[in-house]
Amino acid sequence: MTSSPASSRTEVRQVCSEPELREAYDLLQRELELGENHHRALDYYLERLDQSPELMIVALSEGRVIGALFGSTQGDHVLIGEVAVASAWRGRGIGSRMLAELEANARRLGQHRLLLGSLEDATGFYLGRGFEPLLFLFVAGEDHGRRLTRVLDLLLAGREVLWRQDGEADSRAIVSLDGLDEELRVRVEAELGEGSAGYLFRKDI
Repeated sequence: MTSSPASSRTEVRQVCSEPELREAYDLLQRELELGENHHRALDYYLERLDQSPELMIVALSEGRVIGALFGSTQGDHVLIGEVAVASAWRGRGIGSRMLAELEANARRLGQHRLLLGSLEDATGFYLGRGFEPLLFLFVAGEDHGRRLTRVLDLLLAGREVLWRQDGEADSRAIVSLDGLDEELRVRVEAELGEGSAGYLFRKDI
């Protein structure tokens, strides 16, 4: 007889095998509705399984994956890519436990910063766990570099530009915020034209 979420104990730890990673990614696909062309596909994490399995966290009940949090090292920080808990298990602190496990493992690996993007309905979760919001700007099309500079000078003057990259086809930047500011985000996105403005979240550990 299968135990109910209320009576089952859960284990939170790093992924231990390729089959377990595949099961965890299946859960992420179901819960987050990831498409086949998602930019961090299963192969992305399979390639990193031997490099940093400590950053791929699963929650299990009776040997079955009921939650997953996948991260990877990106230079001087850990990028948290996908996070999901099976619907029947939500609201039981599993996400918090997985995040705490990843933070501890990241520190053991010598990493001191976490960075992630967030679904709109998860922003409160990360803000409540010590993450600070940043604004990520993406601009494409004609004169993309000039347009990005104009927005930085016009609407974001006085805010720290933490990172900027100007390529042939687009320009990107990450800017500090004092807190979530949806009115500002919408104004920036409208001013960018062919581009977007979205939140990232950062935490020093």
